[in-house]
Amino acid sequence: MAALRNLKTLFLISILCMSQGSHADSGMAVFNSFLDLHLAQTNASKVTRELSIDARVETNVLDGKTYHRVVGPLSSRVEAQKLILRARLIGYPGSWFLKQSEPQTAVTSKIYTDSKQLMFDGIEASEAVKATEEPKTATSEEYAWSNNLKSPPLSGVEQEPKRSRFSRVEWFGEVSYERRFFRSEGSLGQAKTHYSYTFSPEIYWESEDGDDYFTFRPKLRRDSIDKERYLYDIQDLNWIHVGDSHEWRIGVRREFWGVTETAHRVDILNQTDQVESFDGEDKLGQPMVNFSWSKDWGTLDLYALLGFRERTFAGELGRLRSPLAVATDLARYESSAERYRTDFAVRWSQSYQDLDIALSHFSGTSREPEFLLAKREDETVLAPYYALIDQSGVELLYILGGLAIKFEGISRSGQGTRISAATAGFEYTQVGIFNSRFDLGWLLEVNHDDRVPSSPIALGTRFTFNDLYDSQILSGILWNEQSGETSVFVEASRRIRECCKLSLEAIYFNGGHAGYDGYQMFEYLGQDDFLRFEFVYFLGS
Repeated sequence: MAALRNLKTLFLISILCMSQGSHADSGMAVFNSFLDLHLAQTNASKVTRELSIDARVETNVLDGKTYHRVVGPLSSRVEAQKLILRARLIGYPGSWFLKQSEPQTAVTSKIYTDSKQLMFDGIEASEAVKATEEPKTATSEEYAWSNNLKSPPLSGVEQEPKRSRFSRVEWFGEVSYERRFFRSEGSLGQAKTHYSYTFSPEIYWESEDGDDYFTFRPKLRRDSIDKERYLYDIQDLNWIHVGDSHEWRIGVRREFWGVTETAHRVDILNQTDQVESFDGEDKLGQPMVNFSWSKDWGTLDLYALLGFRERTFAGELGRLRSPLAVATDLARYESSAERYRTDFAVRWSQSYQDLDIALSHFSGTSREPEFLLAKREDETVLAPYYALIDQSGVELLYILGGLAIKFEGISRSGQGTRISAATAGFEYTQVGIFNSRFDLGWLLEVNHDDRVPSSPIALGTRFTFNDLYDSQILSGILWNEQSGETSVFVEASRRIRECCKLSLEAIYFNGGHAGYDGYQMFEYLGQDDFLRFEFVYFLGS
């Protein structure tokens, strides 16, 4: 009850201190900014595919320096906030909103509707700026939002004439190096530090008429001490065909459902790559056939999931693990088809003026295993057991000014008694704090799960610099009211020029009340406080 009272109090405070922006505000999203035109064009193609919007490249000269922004179409502020929540979850945390307002600064600006046409014509970045006959007066202020509406470009901004399309092939990707430093040795004598590296290239093809797309993205990971972190995964190997009101998506894909940050209740299509990150955000590729049908009444998605991917777990030398090792080679299934079973799912979604809603149902093998005690070479281990389940879910996202109210809930049968679980909360963004470019977001979420007596409450902040290098700092705390456990985390990231990105993450685990012997969130992680450093180098064609 105390948690609910705190949620109500913070909710009322947020409504009272909402920004004064109106629903009528309009502008366009800026997803990334580059000094290099080719990198901007490549990123625009990727944004278009992943967010299903018409991303373009806008070239601006500010203080004598040329910048190439990856932007979306004109949108209302309400629709903008809906998309930025989705964009953050799939890898665009630094998106911000370019808002129409009173004239401020003289800027030379041009929008290229085809992100590859400049390369096709052999125009360099400097020549692209010269191609603009007259400088225009900027009618924009910068805010931390994004957008999702397909609309005509901003008035007063010169466009390139429409040109014929052409089939193209691109390749890009990334190489990353990660190192983790732990406060002390593990409870089973594990090392205090280890490193890993990942290679993840991507090949993309688009047909001449723009109706067919093909993507191939493998992922290779190696770790210095834990062989269970070795991975070769095909994360994307799929063909997409776009019709007038429908799409076919066939192959290995990753698809995310949900709106909340701390617990993704409805997200069930892809298996979690548990050893990649502690928060479970990383997913493995899933073979599937997806038919998507869009009408005025909403979007209906039908899925046939071909085969099953087992969850990954840390090995004996790995960290962030239980005292008993998880023996993935002893995995058991309720289905006689085991990992060759075909599962099915359906999802309906619709966007209204201030509300996004989605209803879904999944029937098949659970992505979340139970654990059974087993013997292997005179050693007691945990054997994953994957039961058959039916899960129905609901997602709600309601925008009220600068406040986003979010809810995810599920009802599941098949693992004993029927259970329900839900996450609810809000995210409020203070735009342009202290009359600056900086934005400060506040996040509060309350979790409930029938299977545990007390679920964590999450409180976090997101500080966005809105600079050319996508700098941001995310921090927060998870608190279990019954056990007294807390987990404090800080994540910071910044792009280095155009080629690289640097990330830092720190997590601290507090064991809670002394002598408490009930359910604990972090029962085995008392010695696993860690600092993680990651360096990413981006590849481009």
